[in-house]
Amino acid sequence: MTHYRMATALALALACAAGAASADIAQAAAPASSAAATRDFQQLSEQGSQAFQDIEIARIAIFNGHPQVAVTLIKRAQLSLIKAESDGTAFDKAEADLKSPPRHANPAPAAHGAPVRWLPIGADFSLDQDYSADPAKAAAVAASNVHLKKGERDKAIETLRLANIKLSCTLALVPAGTIAADVDEAATLLAHGKYYEANLSLKHVQDSVRYDWVDLNARPAKNATAPVKMGLTEPVTSSTHDAADDAHANK
Repeated sequence: MTHYRMATALALALACAAGAASADIAQAAAPASSAAATRDFQQLSEQGSQAFQDIEIARIAIFNGHPQVAVTLIKRAQLSLIKAESDGTAFDKAEADLKSPPRHANPAPAAHGAPVRWLPIGADFSLDQDYSADPAKAAAVAASNVHLKKGERDKAIETLRLANIKLSCTLALVPAGTIAADVDEAATLLAHGKYYEANLSLKHVQDSVRYDWVDLNARPAKNATAPVKMGLTEPVTSSTHDAADDAHANK
C-alpha cells in the first residue's frame, strides 16, 4: 500500500492514503505571502483517500487472480470518487506550479499547462531533522507535544517556529478528472475480461500522484482569520528509519 512519507527525521502528524480522516491545516501555519497556499493545503479528501486505497487493493486482486474482488473494489472506488467531487477539498492549480518537496521531485510537467483539478489524498507534516541531540530544541519538541495533547495546535506550531525548528507539509495529490476516467475505463475492461488492460488503467492512476510542498515556518499575516481545527493529534516522535538515513547520508 502506498505510504506518503517524506525522508525526514521527525513526523508531526500523518494522514495518508490508507483511509485516514480528513485533516484541516491551520490558517495560522500558512506562509504570510500566499493566501492561495493556505487554501490549497487546508483539507484532505477522505473519500479520495478511500478510493485510492481501493484502487491499490484492486490491482493486487487482479495480480492474485481474483477479478471479481477487483470488480467490487472498483465499483466502490467509483462511488467514492463521485462523493469526492462534492466534498469541497479539490482545488485548481497548474502542475507546473506544484512545488516538489525536498529529495522527492515530481515528473517534469508541461511548461504552460492549464490548471488541473487536484484531489488531496494524503498529507505529511514533518520536521526537517532529528533534534534530540540539541537540548533546547528537544525541549521545544516536547513542549509542542504537550500543546498537541491539549488540542492547542496553533501553539504547537508556534513553539516549533520560535525554536527555529523547520516544519513543512507535503500534500499528495491526484488529478480528479483523469483518475475518474481511468477508473471508469478499468471497470469497463474488467467487465469484458480484459484484466491486463484494466490493471494498466489502474496503474496509470497510481502513477498520476503528484506532490506539493509548503514551508510552514513563515509567520502568518497579521490579519489572518482565526485558525480552523486541525487533525494534528499525534505526538512528535523520532523516526529511527529517518535517523539512520540521515546518519548514512552524512558519512
